[in-house]
Order: sequence, then C-alpha cells, then structure tokens
Amino acid sequence: MTSLIRDEMPTVLVTGAATGIGLATARLLAANKWRVLGTALPDQDSTALRDAGAKIVEVDLTSRSSLTSLIRTVSATSRLDALVSNAGIAIPGPLEGLSADELHLQFGLNTIAPMILAQGVLPQLRASGGRMIFMGAGQGRAALPFGGPYGASKAALAALTDALRTEIADSGVAVSLIEPSAVRTDILTTTRERGQALLDRLPHDIAERYRDPMRATFARSEKALRGAIAPDTLSQLVLRVLTTPNPKPRYLVGREAVGLAFLALLPARQRAKLVSRISRTRT
Repeated sequence: MTSLIRDEMPTVLVTGAATGIGLATARLLAANKWRVLGTALPDQDSTALRDAGAKIVEVDLTSRSSLTSLIRTVSATSRLDALVSNAGIAIPGPLEGLSADELHLQFGLNTIAPMILAQGVLPQLRASGGRMIFMGAGQGRAALPFGGPYGASKAALAALTDALRTEIADSGVAVSLIEPSAVRTDILTTTRERGQALLDRLPHDIAERYRDPMRATFARSEKALRGAIAPDTLSQLVLRVLTTPNPKPRYLVGREAVGLAFLALLPARQRAKLVSRISRTRT
C-alpha cells in the first residue's frame, strides 16, 4: 500500500463507527496513528467515537442526498487511504410478511450504499494506492430461515465486491471482503425487536404460523451469541488487512462462517434438507 510508506498519517473512512465492529475498528486504527473519519447517524450517541479521537461525520446511508454529502465531505479531505464499509442492518422475518420498504432498507444499507460510497471515494484511493474493506457475513454464503433478506443482501455485496476487485485490478486499490460468524454486539437485541414488531403488524393467521419458529430461531441465535466473535477480533483483522502487503480477497472468520461456506457447496436438495434439520423451522 503506497500510502503506508509515506510520512503522513494515513486516513481511513469507517462507516457505522458509533457502535460494535465500527467503533472497535475506529478505536484501534486511531490508536495505531490513523486519522479516522467515522460515520454515525444524526441522532446517534457518538460519545465513544469522539473519545476515540475520530472525526465524526453524521450521515444516513440510506438517503441518497446524505450519501452524496458524505462523499463530498470525504473528497474535500487532503487524502484518503482506506474505506472500511461496515454499516449494516438485519431485518428478520418470514418472506411472506416483509414489506417492500423493509426489503429496500435491507438492501439499501447493506448492499447499495457500500457500492455508491466505493464509487465516490475510488479516485482518492487510486491516488493513494489504498484499500477497500467490506463487512460481509457468513450468511452471505447460505440462506437461513427468517434471515433471507439479510443473507441475500450480504450475498449481493459479496458478488459486487468480486466484480469490483476485478474491474479495478490495475488501479493499485485492493478490495477485501470479511465474512464473519455472529459478532458480539447489540444486533441480536435490535433484530429480535424488529422481528417482534413485524409479527405484531402481520395478519393474525400469518403471525401465528411463524411465531413459534421465529422464537426458536432467536433462542438459537442467543445461544450462539454466547460464543460469538468479539468486535475487537474483527478490528484487529481490519488493521492486518490494511497493513499487510498482499491482502486476501476474502476472509472467513469463525466456525459458523466456515460451516456455512461448506453448506453452500452442497447440492441444493441436500443443502435444503440439512438447513431444515438444523433450523427446525416447523414445530
């Protein structure tokens, strides 16, 4: 990475930096002498991000005008050496009950916004010989019940990063995708709340059809979270990816992610049976 051998402090843009993986990444990079631009929602508590020494940029990544404003702000900086596209959301529920707005939000934040942002900062990264890191998910390899939109948004992100990597291969900009298992953040709580809100607004017969299977899914997720990856583990990986001479295209992190990658290689019929057996979606 050309920028890392210069005397200047390298600059990184981290999205979704007010909590979880993004906050851990912002803290670690700032501690390692990176100038951090961290995005946060306009109404989000950014105290911890500010205390980490990051410059806070308030933005709603689902808003095209807000995203354009972010790109304009970043472009006004003297240099940019890396993009860590971390912001994301999980909207759970049966596909029968998800609204068009919910599907648009899922893909808008997890898939479309990272690509629009990559387009906007690519000229600066070309100039610095920089890096792009996208936060995918193990579920991007294999769809799971009630996580279809989330898994699909991460699968689409993986496909786009693969294409982007090839298209800009001669630019000197490296593109990496991190695909972790469950991470120990507050995402389970917020996801459960979204799932419950979805059930509450569905017609009674549809809600009752899915209520017990969804509860079972959340119970399994809560159990899995006890052994989930710590955000610091991923932030350390991000630092390695940013500083290693030849970063890998993809990084699978955690047993669950590796298991899902294996599952994705199975024939479709066998994969469906195995997912059904593991998830026990019928009660």
